Amino acid sequence: MSKSPRHKPTGARSPGQVRIIAGQWRGRKLQVLSAHGLRPSSDRVRETLFNWLQAQLPGWHCLDLFAGSGALGFEALSRGAASALLIDQAAPVVMQLREHQQLLQAQNMQVVQADALHWLTAGHGSQPQTSPATGFDLVFVDPPWQSHLQTQVLQQLVTGAWLADKALVYIELPARSELSLDPSLWLALKQKTIGDAKIMLLQYKKMTNQ
Repeated sequence: MSKSPRHKPTGARSPGQVRIIAGQWRGRKLQVLSAHGLRPSSDRVRETLFNWLQAQLPGWHCLDLFAGSGALGFEALSRGAASALLIDQAAPVVMQLREHQQLLQAQNMQVVQADALHWLTAGHGSQPQTSPATGFDLVFVDPPWQSHLQTQVLQQLVTGAWLADKALVYIELPARSELSLDPSLWLALKQKTIGDAKIMLLQYKKMTNQ
């Protein structure tokens, strides 16, 4: 069962705020709950990820399954994504995400309180308003590291037909972890270790019989 917000194995406390790096909200700082273990993606990690994405984001529909601070979703919107759906299980985190959404007037964002894996498993029929008809173009997958949910989430993204053709999926996991990928479904485009985190960018190879 997935839990939010994101957690470091060390139990380190979160910083007081995160900074949007580029785009329409460049330099804006968002407060982060002083919750034990809250682990926003660092500036360096986000800068590396969005450098990988370069100019692909404009017009894309994004899904952040373990939103936490919302740093990834807000950064994507700031850089021109068409929409962002943020999922988090913790009520205080969801409340703060919605406050930030109002603060930035991010009308193309939706925040849903739910267990991410259960939400994926429920399928499109339960919440049709939350999913673009052609599937998501970019999905952020950074669950609590001790949960080991990355593989399950990847499987459910495919099984539930949540992904657009050639969608990109960002994975963040502990630096020494290994992720087993089905080569018929996933192409590993980028990988880098930054501090205690390993970050990966995968491309979905949609099956023709789906």
